Amino acid sequence: MRKTAERILVGFSGGADSTAAVLLLREQGWDVTGLHFLVDPAEKSASVTAEKIADALEMPLILKDVSKRFDDIVIRNFCLEYRAGRTPNPCILCNPSVKFHVLCEEADRMGIFHIATGHYARIHQDPKGNLFIKKGADSKKDQSYMLYRLTKDVLARTLFPLGGVDSKEEIRRYLEECGAPNARSEDSQDICFIQSGSYQEFLKERGVVPVPGPFKDRNGKILGMHGGIQSYTPGQRKGLGIALGRPAYVVDIDSNKNTVILGAEEELYRNRVELRDAFFTVHGSVDVLPEAYRDLPVEVKLRYTVKGAEAVLRQEGDSPITVLFGRPQRAPAPGQSAVFYVKDLLIGGGCIL
Repeated sequence: MRKTAERILVGFSGGADSTAAVLLLREQGWDVTGLHFLVDPAEKSASVTAEKIADALEMPLILKDVSKRFDDIVIRNFCLEYRAGRTPNPCILCNPSVKFHVLCEEADRMGIFHIATGHYARIHQDPKGNLFIKKGADSKKDQSYMLYRLTKDVLARTLFPLGGVDSKEEIRRYLEECGAPNARSEDSQDICFIQSGSYQEFLKERGVVPVPGPFKDRNGKILGMHGGIQSYTPGQRKGLGIALGRPAYVVDIDSNKNTVILGAEEELYRNRVELRDAFFTVHGSVDVLPEAYRDLPVEVKLRYTVKGAEAVLRQEGDSPITVLFGRPQRAPAPGQSAVFYVKDLLIGGGCIL
């Protein structure tokens, strides 16, 4: 325990994870203030829950309206990506551009240096003093993938109290022991800004109107009609609304021709992916692959929910940075991120072209 408690600002949703983060930080001697993000100020249920739990914890809580920034950055990108036939991951953009940006901004305003969140990840410092995100101890809950675009300046002031926790059940038991009222609360949903209905309905409300077009095979043969490219992603089999008498999967989407390409399972596999908007923790955003990472053996995750695969990073001339896999990988989806690890350390990533 510190003789004089140091202040820290914690991103606080009112859920089990952020509550556990607050309690663990307090045990370590921190003077904790919570910051709750109002993504949609008209939707009161989330903020009411956060205020209720903060009161139970006797913790000061700031309600911060981030709706304009969130709309301008995250939702705008979400709509543009689906319109272009890609599959976005809004959390990867939200974390550096909204959540951690606002946490740092508000902490600076309050004269606080340290910030924290309830993410399942850790921070590691190498012998040269470089900071990296490290996978969380619980491989099932590890959220490092979602944080790969955080800068070293942000990492220098960030704590992840749940990074060393072995399981979500351990968190729930801890909260029960502490008497927290939300020990068994449900985990948050995948797309936090869609409270009801499908993402397709949300897109339509935002002006991304589905335009019917053809299903084709690789040879250009028309197989049927689809209801709009935003309803499909590579690897998808269910919900195609077409019967061919054989298993069919989305293997590609051509937004310029408003066409969805269908094929067999074996057509989904790729031994390489090209990237845009590459980011490395030590170097920041880059167009040129840093020399230290050329031909470096890495583990690459192509989606948050899939296991990593062995690969190397390369770049030839003016071509995009490329990931070359030891074994072909199933259905890399443009718009998703390829995230690079050396053992448990996250070194960077990029958006799949």
